[in-house]
Amino acid sequence: MSPPEPGLPVRGASFFPIADGGIVYLDRVRRLYGLNAPAALVWRDLSEGATQAETVARLAATYSLEPATAREWHDLAVASFAESILRDAAEAVDAPAEPHVMAPRPFGAGVVYRLLGQPVHVDAPEAVLDGIDALLGDRMIPALAPVSAEDLWVRVTPHGERLRVESGGDPATVETMATIVPDVERRIVQDIVPRVPHFLAFHGALLAQGDRSVLLSAPSGSGKTTLAIALAKAGWSLLTDEMALLDRDLGWRGLPFRPCVKSDNYDLIASAFPQLGDAMEHVRFGRRVKFLPLPLDARRMTLRTVVFPQYRPGSATELMPISPADGLRWLLAQCIYVPPGFGEADVTRLISWHESTNYYALGFGDSQSASELINGADFSSLR
Repeated sequence: MSPPEPGLPVRGASFFPIADGGIVYLDRVRRLYGLNAPAALVWRDLSEGATQAETVARLAATYSLEPATAREWHDLAVASFAESILRDAAEAVDAPAEPHVMAPRPFGAGVVYRLLGQPVHVDAPEAVLDGIDALLGDRMIPALAPVSAEDLWVRVTPHGERLRVESGGDPATVETMATIVPDVERRIVQDIVPRVPHFLAFHGALLAQGDRSVLLSAPSGSGKTTLAIALAKAGWSLLTDEMALLDRDLGWRGLPFRPCVKSDNYDLIASAFPQLGDAMEHVRFGRRVKFLPLPLDARRMTLRTVVFPQYRPGSATELMPISPADGLRWLLAQCIYVPPGFGEADVTRLISWHESTNYYALGFGDSQSASELINGADFSSLR
């Protein structure tokens, strides 16, 4: 039996066609969804009031399908809408029109840093500041200019045998010495990203070598960080291994936190970077981690190559081009922040960047062979 027809159009959802697919932007939750070509056809038909029979017939004619196969494609598209766009729309609380306003800084001591051009005022015991420095690296440098009471701030104070953390944008928590730095990291990300003028933020590692650049975009557990570190060992500059920001002028830059290495990769990474052994250990999302003290590149750059890595133990290493529509769909699945005020003109700008970008899937069994493959790849010849 076919799934029920979804209720379309959805309030606040806009559809934008692209070659071999489409984008749906749901402004109530500020989220983007990539659709492949058949799903884009189904979405547009449903939005225009076409019947199921009409859409199935159009799928069959467009893709030379048997009616039963066309019905399966239709049902898969409808089910995917129900599990993503329609679910998000049903659960949505309308997104705020303005960014969060920070509470005034309640202290005068501490150290002022600058991150992505934004001042960050940190007041914490010396041992905690050492850990924060290990996270923030050489791009987080003391700022000499005075700051205002409204600047982003984090304060850490003793709380019995633990540590109390406060910031201008989040309720206070009580942490241990092992969890304090990851909590400060979380607060800085949540508070500073909305303040930095940018277009979209993606989960990924951003690297450059000469006039080449690549974004490794993938969820946690894909081997992204170990691959990024292997590329850094091979001479690539690392901008971030966590979050890449796309600006409205279509330049890219990274959130410059040092690479976070999980405990099961300590030996692998330390064989190339022995300094990891002396790094402070933390507990982040329940896992033991260290931040690798690598220099970070602060440049803004042009990006035309996106690679989606997937680590599979024992597998061969293979770099394969994927369709632009699939590439954009996979990339939008890693979009972690859409700023207030994002609208149709911004989707058009995103499509403009996408149309000159190449996408690749990378399966690999070890980071060294994957690094060598990317390092020697002529991406333009792989299309």
